[in-house]
Amino acid sequence: MEDGEKKATKPDSQAPPPPLSAVHVNRPLVAANRAMAAVHAALVAAVIAHRAMALLSDSAGSASSWSRHVAMALADLTLLFLWALSQSGLWRPVTRAAFPDRLLAAVPRVDVLVVTADPDKEPPLGVMNTVVSAMALDYPGGALSVYLSDDAGSPLTLLAARKAYAFARAWVPFCRRHSVQCPWPDRYFAGDDAHDGGGGDRREEIAEERRRVKKLYDKLKADIEAAKKDESISGSWTKAKRQDHDAYVEIITAKEDADVDDEEEELPELVYVAREKRRAWPHHFKAGALNALLRVSGVVSNAAYVLVLDCDMACNSRTSAMDAMCFLLDGSPPAPENLAFVQFPQMFHNLSHNDIYTNELRYVFGTRWFGMDGVRGPFLSGTGFYVRRDALYGATPPPRSTDFSSMDAGELKTRFGHSDRLVASLRSNSGGDQRHRRRLPHVPPEPESLALVASCAYEAGTAWGTGVGFMYQSVVEDYFTGYQRFFSRGWTSAYCYPEPRPAFLGSVPTNLNDVLVQNKR
Repeated sequence: MEDGEKKATKPDSQAPPPPLSAVHVNRPLVAANRAMAAVHAALVAAVIAHRAMALLSDSAGSASSWSRHVAMALADLTLLFLWALSQSGLWRPVTRAAFPDRLLAAVPRVDVLVVTADPDKEPPLGVMNTVVSAMALDYPGGALSVYLSDDAGSPLTLLAARKAYAFARAWVPFCRRHSVQCPWPDRYFAGDDAHDGGGGDRREEIAEERRRVKKLYDKLKADIEAAKKDESISGSWTKAKRQDHDAYVEIITAKEDADVDDEEEELPELVYVAREKRRAWPHHFKAGALNALLRVSGVVSNAAYVLVLDCDMACNSRTSAMDAMCFLLDGSPPAPENLAFVQFPQMFHNLSHNDIYTNELRYVFGTRWFGMDGVRGPFLSGTGFYVRRDALYGATPPPRSTDFSSMDAGELKTRFGHSDRLVASLRSNSGGDQRHRRRLPHVPPEPESLALVASCAYEAGTAWGTGVGFMYQSVVEDYFTGYQRFFSRGWTSAYCYPEPRPAFLGSVPTNLNDVLVQNKR
């Protein structure tokens, strides 16, 4: 047993392990939905019968009258077909429950991928709140790594990441010691979270430490604001460099972190990635940035599971990682073996009182996704999901799982690119036990190997974007990837709707112009 690994009393060899999750069918809602569907179908059948009778009675009428009846009948049939398809999301709504206290075995490593593109439109302080909140998840520090993609290659974002890591060295232990529920510093210190007791009965005991950590957070904010006004930083980065800069990868760490033996107390790694961008090479927007992070993380930490977050979607609860692992690791029936990802709802903290732009997406995440979970699982929704790395790499689900370790090195390089380190990571993760809790002995990769997998020419002649990673050829890479990479290959998904605390909270546009820009996709 590895150092720091939890020990548990061995259960009776004859008794199966307790399930890590449960699925509950909402039977009253099922009955109501099906009754409504039956009434709707009966009414539509009456309308279509009326159209048919009109056609028969007007068979000798004028051609224009007959063609009008035919057109209306075809329109009714088309609408009936679309309505029938929509019923799949209402036919069998289910809810899920996770039991993280039953995770007695070693939990697998998780890589968190955060993407940002423009520090002018996505303020660095907000991005760093997302990064720090991910680092403070209730998960063994030695099994967690956070990767930040900065598509603009901004020195301001890099400086902010370094300072955020310094703040995290105080914030993460504070959250662990006092069981802070909300790991999002800005929301926690602003007092916006009425449900976070921040230590329960020991609030008075932690008041002094809270003030000390708050001072560090205020310093982080002041440093980032000062850096934004510093001409030596802003002047060295022009708009032209956003689309034309070299690859740069930095593993941000502190010397003191190497002396920590207990992986529970380890601070998660923070890796800054600015992939190479050239005007002559397509960069494929968010999907391209995520694929670059997949390669860099495969070389550095190579976690079996990946959490994807938008830069404005901060962690509002520390429990999401353990909850997701309950579904992904549950081997007891009826839990499926072909579960590719766990999707959490997108919820937002800055909704207006009347929500005139319908940003809450209540119909999708509060209704449809429960019904989709009862069929095959919800669609991939762009952010807030934990996914298997091998499924993203194009593996097929059990029982005919793809074993990358058995592939020829030449075949792997043709598919994944010519990085020896990346190919070695594929072979080390495939076909083996993915529940290694402790990080593998860490030998920092050579800067050249990291820059190679983050270069814009790396994907040329490979399967990235088509057969490997997030899909290209679409601005809605999440839906495209969900269908092509997962569902069409036999994978399923699960929907986790934690209550009363949302796992993640994001930001939504607050004016009509931004709403139109966001939704024109």
